[in-house]
Amino acid sequence: MPLDPSYPPKILTNFISGSFTTSSSNRTLPVTNPADGTTLTSVVLSNAKDLDAAVQTAQKAFEGWSKTNIKTRILKLMRLHQLMTEHLDELANMVVKEHGKNIVEAKASITKGMETLEVLVGRKMLMVVGYWIAFLTCLYWTVYGCLERCQLS
Repeated sequence: MPLDPSYPPKILTNFISGSFTTSSSNRTLPVTNPADGTTLTSVVLSNAKDLDAAVQTAQKAFEGWSKTNIKTRILKLMRLHQLMTEHLDELANMVVKEHGKNIVEAKASITKGMETLEVLVGRKMLMVVGYWIAFLTCLYWTVYGCLERCQLS
């Protein structure tokens, strides 16, 4: 599925709690394409009220995320990686427009982000494996110790 064809909107607002929200600030800043100077969109210059709303939402999200098991976290990160792979060209074109990079550099910067996700997922998987290794090691030494004591008795 391609990214939203209406992107970018005339004014890019804050993305809070899963949706774009209207800012209480009336101030904006143009986002220009550094290659040709054209205005791509404008972004809202958020104020303290906007920041408070974003922080409150983030705190609520953290409560749920911190209770999410490692397997679910890994699956969500893998899904993000999959989406980035599927939309690499579209994402790279956005980077070209917003940063003035050529297409090769844009794809390389996105790929680097994807590699960071791969490392993070790998570490999370190692955590799961590490828990099992620790558990099995303790189990082994407990059983081994019991057997050794029984044989000595």
